[in-house]
Amino acid sequence: MNESVWGIGDFASLVGKHANTVDGWFKKLEEKGLHCVIRVNGEKVYDELDLRVAQYICEKRNNSGGRTAWTLDAIFIELPNVLELRPFPQGTDPKDTQILDYHAFQELLTREFQEREHRLFQMVDEVVSKRMQELASIIKHQRIEESRWERKLRQEALKSWDEQPAKVRFKREGLFSKVENVVAKERFIKMFVESHQEQNS
Repeated sequence: MNESVWGIGDFASLVGKHANTVDGWFKKLEEKGLHCVIRVNGEKVYDELDLRVAQYICEKRNNSGGRTAWTLDAIFIELPNVLELRPFPQGTDPKDTQILDYHAFQELLTREFQEREHRLFQMVDEVVSKRMQELASIIKHQRIEESRWERKLRQEALKSWDEQPAKVRFKREGLFSKVENVVAKERFIKMFVESHQEQNS
């Protein structure tokens, strides 16, 4: 698993804001119990989830397109609705400067990765399932249309057969009687249907 992590200096550069500004955002998030920042050996480190949080705050704080910039309080209210924030370790006070060791940090990253992977697999399963249902529906519709077309061709073939000369449609049975040549009829229908299917393929 390759997860990018940054110290506050590099992280602030990615966000495009001063380190003190970015650090202040995340301090307030922790004070409000909204989002936990990972610490390794007592130093805060920031990962891709933190980057998305910072980018969202930055976007709302910027007065782009002539729209009024959001206040931090308004952004913090909206954040949990748009991003999955990092919870604090169970049994800890969010107001405390909780220090997580390297192994705890790795475990947290692993859990986040597994959750994302699980969600991704679910999305793939849903897309594949939906596509399979669509394909099944298309195949069923095609078979229905093919069956209707074949029945129509057989009806036309029967009509054409009935218009054939009597010497083609009937065969002599005994000295004085004639019966419909069933073998010839079926062969005629089969050839009629196949020839029209080839013309429309």
